[in-house]
Amino acid sequence: AARDHTCAIFTLNGPTTPPRVSSLWCWGSNADGQLGQGHTMDDWSPVEVSLGGVEPLAVATGRYHTCAILANGTAYCWGDGGDGKLGDGGTQDHLSPTLVDLPAGSAPVAIAAGDQHTCAMLRNGSIACWGDGGVGQLGDGDTGDHSSPTWVDLGSERTAVSISAGLDHTCAVLDDATLSCWGSNYNDQLGHSGSSVTHTPQQVDTDFYSGYSSDWGVLISAGGSEHTCAILDTGRMQCWGQG
Repeated sequence: AARDHTCAIFTLNGPTTPPRVSSLWCWGSNADGQLGQGHTMDDWSPVEVSLGGVEPLAVATGRYHTCAILANGTAYCWGDGGDGKLGDGGTQDHLSPTLVDLPAGSAPVAIAAGDQHTCAMLRNGSIACWGDGGVGQLGDGDTGDHSSPTWVDLGSERTAVSISAGLDHTCAVLDDATLSCWGSNYNDQLGHSGSSVTHTPQQVDTDFYSGYSSDWGVLISAGGSEHTCAILDTGRMQCWGQG
């Protein structure tokens, strides 16, 4: 769920051909076309988003935009296109799903939408982000906006296994079970006491979520404001940032 709209993937299981059919539905505010209906009228009950007959695998809602990854290995975004957060190379609003400018064959497997930016994790474990980069939330080393996907430097030979986007920060669990965050750090939501912003991924200090070096990250969630939470392999959940 986002600030004023919600989206969900509905799955029908039963004696159908094919046996599993998924569809994407959205509802709520639609002033910027974030419901993907081709217009800007609000809908107070779920309406199906037309994806050309391709099943959705995942959906993410930003403040005024929505993105989804599809079963054919593509990603689409729609709604408010300011700062380039739709990833189609421009900054225009789109009232219907528009293709994200990812390299052919990149196969996104997870997607996360922040307030004004979007990130996707690809099948090979790399991360690409686009949109507002003003506080480093794109993780590409600078603070410029990008209207097409730009690659995040996760470190030598590191890959991601999960990703999440907050208001203006982004976090990931890496393949070595460490937690990494980048972007705004004004309330220590990146999990380290240092600069107010970080332009590239930085490992979360274990003092923030554990104090025990034997605890490893399993899943991370960057809050919609300025906090972050993680589930650890011990079964515990820890949070840090704005309280």
